[in-house]
Amino acid sequence: MNGFIAYIDHVTALLGELKRQRELVLGLVDEIVARIIEGKQVIVFGNGGSAATASHFVCDLAKGTITPGCPRVRALCLADNTPLITAWANDKSYDSIFAEQLKVYLDPDDLVVAISGSGNSPNVLRAVEVAKEGGATCYGLCGFDGGQLAQLAHYAIVIPAEHIQQVEDIHLLILHSISLLVKERLEQWQKAKVLVSSRAHSGVGK
Repeated sequence: MNGFIAYIDHVTALLGELKRQRELVLGLVDEIVARIIEGKQVIVFGNGGSAATASHFVCDLAKGTITPGCPRVRALCLADNTPLITAWANDKSYDSIFAEQLKVYLDPDDLVVAISGSGNSPNVLRAVEVAKEGGATCYGLCGFDGGQLAQLAHYAIVIPAEHIQQVEDIHLLILHSISLLVKERLEQWQKAKVLVSSRAHSGVGK
């Protein structure tokens, strides 16, 4: 029981740290909404538990943010295609599994969200390098001290947790909140569009 309480206490303390990164989180929301409106992609990837988090986030974006009258998000998780991942890992190297996919899918001005608890996963770092070379904006979600990803990404949200499980807990919380905020922003954008259209048809401002 004491171990459980200690774990919850640590996660609760990390929520305070998350509040201090509010502007970074809201910045990521803005970036995603901009990509949706512009028809650009949001590409997400990570290893292990972070691969599951990446896939979960893409599911939430692709389905949970659907708003009548708004474009749908073009969200892609590079951790989802097991045959392609294993082919690149087997035939070239595990470090290439995300980078090689980006060489196919990435367009300039896409948004990349790289998730790595340690911040030091070679395949994640290589993919971010490719994404930056291709003109994408890159966000990193990291843990501990942020590792190399915190330095390589354009923006990094770092959770200074003691255990990888706590890092993953907070990452999922962040991404759930982002999905809800994206939906909220799209609804506001659609209402503004309707209002402008209504005024134009009624002759207001002429």
